[in-house]
Amino acid sequence: MPIAFSEVEETTATGPVAALYADLRATMRSTFVPTAFRALAFHSAYLIPAWTALRPNLASAEAETLAGRLRVTCVERLKEIVGRPRAPSVALDPVTHTDIRGVLETFFYVLPKFLLALIVLREAWEGRGLAGRVQIGSVRTVPPGAPASMPAVRLLPLDSDDPRVRRLFQAASRMMGRPEVPSLYRALARWPDYLEAVWDSVAEARIVEAYRVTVPGLVEELVHGCRTLPFAFVLDRATVARSVEPDGLTAIDGLLATYQRDMAETVLQTARLLRDLTAPARPRR
Repeated sequence: MPIAFSEVEETTATGPVAALYADLRATMRSTFVPTAFRALAFHSAYLIPAWTALRPNLASAEAETLAGRLRVTCVERLKEIVGRPRAPSVALDPVTHTDIRGVLETFFYVLPKFLLALIVLREAWEGRGLAGRVQIGSVRTVPPGAPASMPAVRLLPLDSDDPRVRRLFQAASRMMGRPEVPSLYRALARWPDYLEAVWDSVAEARIVEAYRVTVPGLVEELVHGCRTLPFAFVLDRATVARSVEPDGLTAIDGLLATYQRDMAETVLQTARLLRDLTAPARPRR
């Protein structure tokens, strides 16, 4: 049975964790914190110092470039996995279409950067930290804060009153093979007609399996690419062990491994949904 990971929701975070979330959003130029980091934040004695040390790399132009390369790679892989785009079968009014597109574009921009952060954290956790090549202050950085055009991402609660939304959440959980529901589907569930209409294509077994075959290559590219990040980043696991309970160390192991895989899959899924949403509708016969 998949392990259930606790998480700290953005709406309930307080104190140091709330400050951490604000820093994550600013540095990653995001309007939300993904599931993986909300789960890691449950182990704040690990994540807060780890993120503080890692932040300069993620604020660098090199990190932005690596994330951009991943987006291009995902779009190219989709051509092989899925073939031609397929517009959603449901009719969307212009405002709804624009809102959904804004959410998908936000995820497609943000998730590759958070995936890079996860990969660096896992590499360091397993003793393969970054050597670094420069001193802080001599690297080009990206401006902090989400772009003004980026919409706020609102996640529906897992205990939604809408039975259709709860069914979609259960389907997403089954598809991912873990109890948690990815933030992508909690955000898109604001438009259940749309999410229900595309769900068969989202959960198509052949496509999901193709994503999972593709993910190790995407991760390996980022593992190689992260070696070009400018600043040294190492993590003394023994130091972490002094402030985290043994079961917390086990949970961190599982979180880093699970979400590295799942977030890469969700990036592919996001790219596919965005491509389909912007595809011309096929004429009716």
